[in-house]
Amino acid sequence: MHGPLTRKIVPGMVARKRGGILNIASIVAFQATPYWTTYAATKAFVLAFGEGLAYELRGSGVRVVTVCPGFTKTGLYADSGVPGMAGRFLPFATPEEVVRVALAAYDAGRVVRVVGLTNRLLAISGALTPRFILRWLMARMFAPTNGRRGIDRAAEATATGFVEDSRGQAGPKSSDAQKALEKRSIAS
Repeated sequence: MHGPLTRKIVPGMVARKRGGILNIASIVAFQATPYWTTYAATKAFVLAFGEGLAYELRGSGVRVVTVCPGFTKTGLYADSGVPGMAGRFLPFATPEEVVRVALAAYDAGRVVRVVGLTNRLLAISGALTPRFILRWLMARMFAPTNGRRGIDRAAEATATGFVEDSRGQAGPKSSDAQKALEKRSIAS
C-alpha cells in the first residue's frame, strides 16, 4: 500500500512544492521480534521506506516523517492480545500522544521519531547489542503467555485490516489513532 499510494500522491505534492507524508512504523522496526515476526518485518519496511523517501524528496518541499511508537492503547491489543512480558513491562502511549509526537516531529522536519523515552532507549540499545543477543531477548519479551504461537494476530491485522476477536469473529481493526489524527490534518 505504501508504494502505490505514495506513487499516486507524491507527484502532485512535488509539483505544488509542498506537502507531507506521515508513516507509522513501530519500535519493533529496529530489531527482529520472534512471535511478532511478520508485524516487525512490515514495520521495518515502513521505516526503511520512509527514510529512503525522505532522502529522495529532500529539497522538494515535501516532508516525510516516520513515527515509531511502542505499545499504544488501541483495539489492536484488545483483539490480538498483548505479547508476553513486553506487554506487562513496557509503557503504553495513548493514540493522542502518538499523534501529538508525530505532528511535532513533522513540524520540526524530523525524518524518524521514536515515541517515548523508554522506546528511544530501546532503539539505541538495540543498535548497540549483538543481533544474536537481541533476537534472544526479544523472543523472551514477546513469547506468548497464553500458549498461542505461530502467525501473530497483529500481523494478521496489518496485512488484512481485520482482526479476529476471542469468539473467532473477524472485524475491522481499531481506528483510534486515525480518529485522533483527523483532529488535525496536515496540509498537502
